[in-house]
Amino acid sequence: MKYFLGRLFLLLFYSSLFSAIDLRSVDGHQGAFKWLMKRKNDISESGAVLSTTRYLPDSEWLPAVVPGTVLNSLVYNKIYPSPCYDLYKNSETAIPDISDVGGEFYHYWFRTTFMLPEDFKGRRVWMRFNGVNYEATIWLNGQKIGETAGMFKGACVDVTSVVDFEGVNVLAVDVLPAEATDAASNNGNRAMNKKSTGDDAEIGKEVAMQMSAGEDGAFPEGVPDRNTGIWRDVVLYSTGAVALRNPFVKTDLPIPKLAPSRQTLSVRVVNATNKPQSGTLTGVIYDNDIRASRKVALKAGEEKEIFFRPQDYPQLIIGNPRLWWPRNKGEQYLYRLSFDFFMSNGVKSDHVETRFGIREITVKQSATDISPVFYVNGKRLFIRGDNWMSEAMCHTSKLRTYVELKYMQQAGINMLRLWGGGVSESDYFFDLCDKLGILVWHESW
Repeated sequence: MKYFLGRLFLLLFYSSLFSAIDLRSVDGHQGAFKWLMKRKNDISESGAVLSTTRYLPDSEWLPAVVPGTVLNSLVYNKIYPSPCYDLYKNSETAIPDISDVGGEFYHYWFRTTFMLPEDFKGRRVWMRFNGVNYEATIWLNGQKIGETAGMFKGACVDVTSVVDFEGVNVLAVDVLPAEATDAASNNGNRAMNKKSTGDDAEIGKEVAMQMSAGEDGAFPEGVPDRNTGIWRDVVLYSTGAVALRNPFVKTDLPIPKLAPSRQTLSVRVVNATNKPQSGTLTGVIYDNDIRASRKVALKAGEEKEIFFRPQDYPQLIIGNPRLWWPRNKGEQYLYRLSFDFFMSNGVKSDHVETRFGIREITVKQSATDISPVFYVNGKRLFIRGDNWMSEAMCHTSKLRTYVELKYMQQAGINMLRLWGGGVSESDYFFDLCDKLGILVWHESW
């Protein structure tokens, strides 16, 4: 029985060749963009008006923390105390719970403005929401550009025809909480999820972080707003007519010889136009100067996964690979991989990069002993593990993630259990675990 416990790749959802804009807020994150928010019931205008420069927010619009939640922003503005302290339960400072006041109490508009850099001109422009909880309607420059539902579902929209390449762009997002029910209908917990189990067999559909509703040792009564908001980054990036997404590497390492290693590369190729497109896709593993190319033809609007397999590209077989090992067992070597797509006229359309480790992770369990035994690259590993729970209010940062994982490494931890009642952590989290030599046991909903 074989499991891959540490992720071998880092997903990049935007091009690293051209500019990318992370719309992080000035408030709470020291970002570059001023976000504002206001309760939906206090606004009479539609998204078609709110997302234009002719609408001027009044003094009732509050500074918003993005990425973050409604409650993050309300605490930031000192309207309520932090629910991390019992003070928030006192009658004079109590934070209204969504199950008592209803979802409309935490139903808010979020709004910001931005301008595009010079090198976006003449290219496709994409806007990606990496996480909104729970439902959102997205408006840009007076036009509705999309909808999304589900805490763990991202949304990526081609906004080329909507953005203003010369002037100010206005983004307005209507964020609605998940349906709230009373405690009696959810076995004592105030429900966060429309479907708490995803019982239609579609993993992650209509499911949110369980601790938002009250779970285990974190906020047993639930987070009052159930973490409603734009809780992960909003990113703008540009590509040519063909975009690349989700680079992935699968390694196959023979045990006990540990050589040669066979790599299978893959990437998703997206035709962003309504016309057929063609060109050349090239993958490069820089450390060994390994290159693999193939011609790709796409129908109008087509998306497909392109593979480079070692049986077709023998150069993807590394005779003497540098291996990735857990901390204190050896080097945490990570190879660098890039993909480039060149159009038939020779113009580079997109470029993405990732890093990956070559390693083989297995678990063995005997019929008489229920305790599993872990092996990395054929060597038995004594697990020094710990439990990783998500930040209950979905308010974190790269600095905090780095510091906490560094503490784990310094404490001798070599495996983290990612609790299934929380969230799947950021790509940055998994990348750091790779660099620090920490395996991840990832539970899901």
